[in-house]
Amino acid sequence: MKRDCQPEPGELLEDELLIRADKNPNTTGGQALFGDAPPHFPDGTDLVLVWGEGCDFASLPPQARMIFLNPTSQPENGHADVFIPASIQTERNGHYTNFEGARQRVRSPASRSGNLASTPRTLFRRCAALARGHP
Repeated sequence: MKRDCQPEPGELLEDELLIRADKNPNTTGGQALFGDAPPHFPDGTDLVLVWGEGCDFASLPPQARMIFLNPTSQPENGHADVFIPASIQTERNGHYTNFEGARQRVRSPASRSGNLASTPRTLFRRCAALARGHP
């Protein structure tokens, strides 16, 4: 699991009340699901999905095509074979697990109105099919 948000030089990293060194909103939950080991790509990996900031693009398999989901326009978008402007985490359903281990459900405004177009898993499957030349 990669850490998206890195501290700025000179930034106060933590205090005793509110500020935490880990600025990612769900590191604890992500580590519980995926561990903290760097990603491993088996031989023959031909497609990689990168979601958010912080990817070491040099570590990706050179032969693999890349789909990059990110909410903002950045120079890194040029590394992608396919760039898709993605929603931010508060626009999707899910859970956050804070640094104390407390889990809280989050519901997006779109899901409450019944207009949620696709889940991330469905979106990835559709993108993978398109990247491989299958509609």
